[in-house]
Amino acid sequence: MGKEDSAVLEYAKKYSEAVVSRFADHPAVWGWEIGNEYNLNADLCDPEYKQFLWDMNYPGTERTDVDGYDYYTSTELAYFYAEIGKVIRKYDNYRMITTGNGEMRPYAYALFSAAKKANDKHLWTMKWDIDKLTKFNTINAIYTPDPLDTMCFHLQHGTGGSQNPAYELEFERFYRTVSSLEYFKAYADAAKAQSKALFFGEFGDMRDMEGAPDAIDKFREVAGWITEAGIQLAASWQFQDYTEEGINGQKLDALSDFNVELRKNGKQELSAAWAEHTVIHEDTTDSSASSAETTVPTTADAETTTGTASASGCGSATVGSAVITGAVGTAAVLIAKKKKKADQ
Repeated sequence: MGKEDSAVLEYAKKYSEAVVSRFADHPAVWGWEIGNEYNLNADLCDPEYKQFLWDMNYPGTERTDVDGYDYYTSTELAYFYAEIGKVIRKYDNYRMITTGNGEMRPYAYALFSAAKKANDKHLWTMKWDIDKLTKFNTINAIYTPDPLDTMCFHLQHGTGGSQNPAYELEFERFYRTVSSLEYFKAYADAAKAQSKALFFGEFGDMRDMEGAPDAIDKFREVAGWITEAGIQLAASWQFQDYTEEGINGQKLDALSDFNVELRKNGKQELSAAWAEHTVIHEDTTDSSASSAETTVPTTADAETTTGTASASGCGSATVGSAVITGAVGTAAVLIAKKKKKADQ
């Protein structure tokens, strides 16, 4: 997938071209995400690891005709992201483009470095050295090549399938224990260093702790840390159905509250609130609609605006299960503009 003559890349380009050329101007599209957590499958072509998997699944049989070309490196994935990004940007020069990456492994840069030493079968010995903060910044930059304008990560906040369920709000990173707030700031700083926006693409899933009586309180804590860290855009994990009374309905109420507060603090005034970032996309739409026209929906009316905002130009509006905490550049909010045109 990471070579010019790759059949996978060729197919992906054709697929992307067909989708983006058709839906680039659709009001329900507010951004483009290339995949889902592709980074978590990169750089794992260790021959000993493959032998372990073979022995575990096919005990007593000899492994034959196996090489590593069905697996990819970070370098190849970054090339893939860049090439697909070019296809997207050809048909849409306004909306954000991001990777859909999951959380970086604590040793992501070490794995990337080891993969540089692949043999003729595309295999190598993996390295598990913990990344320092500088390497964390570097690997995030590698994974967000131009023309992608938005860095991305996903993170859950509880154990999964554990006999000892617990919240996970501290992390062993950079050779020390870091709080959620510090970790979020590290991602925000990594994006800022690239002059790119940051999309926290999945947050708020407490997993084993989802049914705990204090889960919504923890959710609000996490959302507060996201705001404090200066992350422009975050989306709560809402895979399950929800009701007004259930935890997911409570989460939407919480997001609405945070968006109201962001609005009070002027975060919908894009050029002023996010002036420290470079302009990614200029607003080329009708300037007669002001940001003041944008309303913050409550849980009751959130469905009416689901998917109608451009993430490159969102103010503080709730978009489905997402909390829009700001935006990059001077692009204006599309929710109000689309409604205004419809009224006319």
